[in-house]
Amino acid sequence: MEVQTTEAGEENLVEEDSTEPVEIAITQSYSRDHRPDLKQFTWHLLTSEEEGIPIFMNIADGNKTDQSAFPEVIKAFQAECEGEQPDLYVMDAVLYSEANLGEFGHSIDWISRVPATIKAAQELIQTILLSPIAAAQFL
Repeated sequence: MEVQTTEAGEENLVEEDSTEPVEIAITQSYSRDHRPDLKQFTWHLLTSEEEGIPIFMNIADGNKTDQSAFPEVIKAFQAECEGEQPDLYVMDAVLYSEANLGEFGHSIDWISRVPATIKAAQELIQTILLSPIAAAQFL
């Protein structure tokens, strides 16, 4: 199962009938589309493995960070999901925080990239780049 987050500007917002309305804050925030003029909301999506079929979605405030959203999305999915839980959650580097690892470190199976801002990751990248095998690939 892959966990993804995207954002949308107010021009993408479409009102639809809903049995349970959820209040979200459509706010000025960082825009990945480089459109600071638009207010944002976030859209979190869980997809199936190879097929990439959407199986769970939630909408949140425009200023909600991925780092705080991922645990909430996983918990909401687990609470709503009937039947088997996913074997593995695949998420980007924002999962890799002390708080998230403390919360999910052993309770779910997950894979994530370690952020390049972590000193040990930076050192490993430099070691790999300086290795003879890596150097041979650029010849």
